[in-house]
Amino acid sequence: MRRGKAIIFVVVLVFLVNFTIGSGDVEPDVQERNSAVKLIRPNKLPSPNSKIVGGMDTDIARYPYQLSVRLDGQHVCGASIISANYALSAAHCFVREILEGVKEVTVVSGSTYLDNGGTSSKIRSIISHPNYSNRTNEFDIAVLRMADPFVFNERVAAIALPQSGAQPSAGTDAVVTGWGLLQSGAQNVPNTLQLGRVKVADFRRCRRSYFFRVRTKLTGRMICAGNEITDSCQGDSGGPLAANNVQIGIVSFGAGCATPGLPGVYTNLGDPSIRSWISENTNSL
Repeated sequence: MRRGKAIIFVVVLVFLVNFTIGSGDVEPDVQERNSAVKLIRPNKLPSPNSKIVGGMDTDIARYPYQLSVRLDGQHVCGASIISANYALSAAHCFVREILEGVKEVTVVSGSTYLDNGGTSSKIRSIISHPNYSNRTNEFDIAVLRMADPFVFNERVAAIALPQSGAQPSAGTDAVVTGWGLLQSGAQNVPNTLQLGRVKVADFRRCRRSYFFRVRTKLTGRMICAGNEITDSCQGDSGGPLAANNVQIGIVSFGAGCATPGLPGVYTNLGDPSIRSWISENTNSL
């Protein structure tokens, strides 16, 4: 009888766990930050007072490394300047489905606004990490080699990268910038660059939440940041997460935007395998 009761208990327990994890009625689907990229239209702008999820208007002079990635002139992702000749973004911004039919890929530097100002620069080559997977979201990073060097000034400058193996601790203050959607599911982007102040989340807790709530496995090549008040969103993809004037992450994916208990997930630039790949593809930066 004891063995029979134990078997019944295990069966019931497995059923309850599967029901809790798999219930789509209470948990959001995991979506890459570019899932709404085709819906973004810079010419359909919200009111000037609109904010990114929990963010605020800011000026490019405060974050001169921020770039807008444009496909045929339309903003789709963010990127960051890391030297006069190179920028970083997310690999998922340049998958075949996104680039299909696109005639020109450029970045705009030095402008707070999407609809005017700044300098448009052509990209000579896009080097996406060869191990990037749109199924696991690992190695979500791309190096952009510019056709001509950036001209640095007070509105255009590079951001430093972390040392190999450097890992931000939970609770570290960080900032994420971009022109992404103001809330999950929206179809319009703000005209003004937005700033979100976030904290790096405890990775073990974040990893457990993603695994048990939305069946997504996080790895050490990722870090989490944000909360139910402030988070990056679609259109911020590829943009920088910075702490103490060092870029520690790249906007990668999340379960909705600002979802309680499920912070945004970023490519971890301090991971040794990620950091060494950047050096190999940027002349040892």
